[in-house]
Amino acid sequence: MLRHYNDAAKKAAFFLACAILSTTAARAAPPAITPNGIVSSASFAPALSVGGVIAQGSLFSIFGTALGPATPAQPTAFPLGNGLGGTSVQVIAGTTTLNAIPLYASAGLVNAIMPSNTPLGNVSVQVTYNGAVSAPQTVTIAANAPGIYTATGAGSGPGILQNFTPTAVPVNSASATVKPGQTGVLWLTGLGPIAAADNQAPPVGTLSFPVEIWVGGQAVTSIQYSGRTPCCAGVDEIVFTVPAAAPSGCYVPVTMRVAGKAVSNTVTIAVDPQGNRCTDAISAAYTKGGKFGTIALIRRQVRFTKPTTQDLVADVAMAGFSKEAGAPFAFNTIASLPPAGSCLVYQGQGDFSATGPFSTSGSPLNAGTVSVKGPVSTAKLLAGFDYGAAEQIALLGSSGILPASTAAPPPFLSPGPFTVSTAGGADVGAFSAQITVPNTAITWSNRDQLTTVDRSQPLTFSFSGTSYLVAVEGGNYDAPTNSSAAFRCTVPGGATSFTVPNWILANFSPSRINASASRGIIGISSATTPVSFQATGLDNTAAFYINQQSKAVTFK
Repeated sequence: MLRHYNDAAKKAAFFLACAILSTTAARAAPPAITPNGIVSSASFAPALSVGGVIAQGSLFSIFGTALGPATPAQPTAFPLGNGLGGTSVQVIAGTTTLNAIPLYASAGLVNAIMPSNTPLGNVSVQVTYNGAVSAPQTVTIAANAPGIYTATGAGSGPGILQNFTPTAVPVNSASATVKPGQTGVLWLTGLGPIAAADNQAPPVGTLSFPVEIWVGGQAVTSIQYSGRTPCCAGVDEIVFTVPAAAPSGCYVPVTMRVAGKAVSNTVTIAVDPQGNRCTDAISAAYTKGGKFGTIALIRRQVRFTKPTTQDLVADVAMAGFSKEAGAPFAFNTIASLPPAGSCLVYQGQGDFSATGPFSTSGSPLNAGTVSVKGPVSTAKLLAGFDYGAAEQIALLGSSGILPASTAAPPPFLSPGPFTVSTAGGADVGAFSAQITVPNTAITWSNRDQLTTVDRSQPLTFSFSGTSYLVAVEGGNYDAPTNSSAAFRCTVPGGATSFTVPNWILANFSPSRINASASRGIIGISSATTPVSFQATGLDNTAAFYINQQSKAVTFK
């Protein structure tokens, strides 16, 4: 059977997934759990958000201070105990108290198995270390809550998948791709509870919960195994065949659903028809590494319909200069796009509507003072650059409903040629990049008909016009849980509509009755063909214009 491949290879994949969890914090007394610090050890979906529940029998993580010993402790053999290095974890449901099973204990982090017989619903979790007890924190328990392990340790980006062959099971990466039709072994937690003891070596056998998987938007039709992995308590594996129609790319999305309702985080795998290194022009460059310069002129148009219809136009310039180390698991949330016809989903703490889920990576490079000159207006200085960050953004002009305190000039990006230039800085030489703002943009034909997004139904965008790249996007911020979810899908060339599947929207929080407690938005973006520019100190460059049209909506 495929599930019985070499134990050493299985353990290597698991330890790769868990290595990113081995961080510690300075000891303090008594133990304290970080607010919203109890999450799935794989998805890291924010606690108490829609996707942030903990499954019975799954591996979960507790972040905090003084939770355990300064030198991390790990068990070495079965059966596993209720304590580890002086640390124990209690799960309290009413008058019932259960012991979670710790697998890793340190001052800043405890990983433990949620008992399979934990009552469903809200429970309290507390940590005891050397007799001192933390304040309890509430988490929600469900039968199923799949979380796929990632190499980034962030719950997004390259997932832990092994490419199965008769002779080897390498971990999937940009340099070790899987072929359509090949077998893959996906590592996760949260498939569901087991009848056997959680502190013993897990039993081999497919669990009864139905599993669905999508690879690059294509449904998997052949699943050979979905259950616990024999080597590692609390950890699951799914053995499946990659669909023949799966798209190629460095960042092909993988999402799964268990029991018809519990949807996982979305991760990526690298797919190539020949099993060669993936060759996405931009993504492959990031996995190789080098010095990058990216410039974008962006017109953002947002329509608000409550309490009255109002439109905001904001013209923005973005310049990013960074040195990327390059690695098989490199992931950049701006450049790492999914193949056409597929979607990536991001979940996290904070307000994505303010900060965005997308950010550059790598070490920043100083390119000096950058300015933008248009065909009519005078040069606009990109003020407020922070050379401690790889991404720098400036507002060029706006109109509409920005706060009265915002002293911004009128819209700046009229059709025509623009020049973005700098005399150079400590790391990047002088350059002059040309970007042409086109006369036309994508027409979002059903924008005004989309006011409420039903998360249980597909979401269709209709549009007309042509562009180099079209993407549909959306997000929602939930203030009570301080959590956000966002999706980004790339549209096949020439398409005039795109439908976002309901499983992409499943982990979005519904909007609150109090409008100020939620911020939901959907939109469509079109980009011109990137052009290169020459600058000493940069290996890869791109400059382009983006038109973003978005609308405030309610998620239900």
